[in-house]
Amino acid sequence: MKKILTLLLICLLSLVYSENYIQKYSSSSSWQGLNGNGNIAIHGNKITEITIVNKTDTAINAHLRKTLTPYSQVIDSDFTMNLQKDKFVFNFIDNFGNLVEGYFRYNQYGAAFFIECIKLQEDAKSLNRLYDGFSQLSETTNDPSFFIRAIELSKEKLLLNSINAVFWPNNGETLIINYIGKCDQYLIYTTDLIWGESKRSTRRLVLFDSYDNYQGHFYGMPVNDILIINKTIVFSSINKKDGNIIDLNNNIPSQVYIDGENLTFQK
Repeated sequence: MKKILTLLLICLLSLVYSENYIQKYSSSSSWQGLNGNGNIAIHGNKITEITIVNKTDTAINAHLRKTLTPYSQVIDSDFTMNLQKDKFVFNFIDNFGNLVEGYFRYNQYGAAFFIECIKLQEDAKSLNRLYDGFSQLSETTNDPSFFIRAIELSKEKLLLNSINAVFWPNNGETLIINYIGKCDQYLIYTTDLIWGESKRSTRRLVLFDSYDNYQGHFYGMPVNDILIINKTIVFSSINKKDGNIIDLNNNIPSQVYIDGENLTFQK
């Protein structure tokens, strides 16, 4: 009966929060530069991350983060892509003031992504290396930045209304976010990723500070009633001898004992 009610709740919430569609795609590869003698003079990694915030049949709203280490410059921009034939094309001014264009196309491996700069600011010529053309992206919904972004997108709604926010990171998956409350200087959230034909659930307890900065999470939390009492997080339906408290009196502990298991704080 409880499982049926849970599924009904998910279906009901999906009607209310259907705009919170989200996916994350990324790629990472190494690169190197040679000097005049043919020796390696510099090397690093190229990283491209596309977070899709919401989408329709004809448009996608997304966020682009693109880095090229060891250089410190980062493309970090929100943008919109519109469907043209078999791909979503974009044209926008990025956070450096450069005009860029390109496309995003779903494929069997994830997504193809192409970006180039068509108008570079005069004082930003050193940034041209960031606009390096084609990348093959893989879907990556299981890394922390995915649920961090989901919480950030729904934070205002969660704080004003004690109600879940629901996202669909992948076909057959559902991410449910719940705001628990404030414990000392930390804002406490839970994320439940429901996946697979048997609708298994993976839970994280996520902590932000009072300035909305992500601090980290505990992975593998039990699905139990959670209370905040003074500066402690209490799992009220777990026996005390099995471990049912996270004490935040002396900052966030690196490891806690909950429901018979040692759980490590991850950043």
